[in-house]
Amino acid sequence: MNEQAASRTILKLLSVAVSLLAIISLLPWLFVALFSIMLFDSPRSTGSFITWMLFYSIWAYPGGVLFGAKYIFGNKAQNAQQYFIGIGLTILPAIISVCLFFAVDIFCAGKFSC
Repeated sequence: MNEQAASRTILKLLSVAVSLLAIISLLPWLFVALFSIMLFDSPRSTGSFITWMLFYSIWAYPGGVLFGAKYIFGNKAQNAQQYFIGIGLTILPAIISVCLFFAVDIFCAGKFSC
């Protein structure tokens, strides 16, 4: 097996593993989504842009994960760039949600009403 075929196999396994982990993470997402309404418990939290974006990113998570998984499994990627695009699409929703959670901590001192 040549080097290019070996690297394609490794990328394919990596993309499948990332997709499967992301799909499995949809079960805990359900609990996070159900409790995401608690982001707005504080009286002034409905006016916070970061809180709304965090709320929307939590609810958009399954769409991004499923779209990325469909890209990986459905398109039968032929080159490394397509595998990296599929991996990126799959993990992008989680990265956005985590970054927004840290943004609330940094810019709003951990309070959802800033």
